[in-house]
Amino acid sequence: MDPTRSFFDGQGIQWRVTERLLAHPPHHAPRRCLFFEAAHVIRRVCAYPPNWQSLSDAELERLSWSL
Repeated sequence: MDPTRSFFDGQGIQWRVTERLLAHPPHHAPRRCLFFEAAHVIRRVCAYPPNWQSLSDAELERLSWSL
């Protein structure tokens, strides 16, 4: 099972973050990425620290904008 964590951003929106292995990554992209999912949006971040699960909610929110 892929590592997953939930958090609330500064506006009170709940996000689910999942680290996933990409079956067909884009050219020169890492094989693993974080997927940030809220009710009506998904963000993918492929450059993230190995300790992402221990980041604060504010740090995860900032990371989610690292598109």
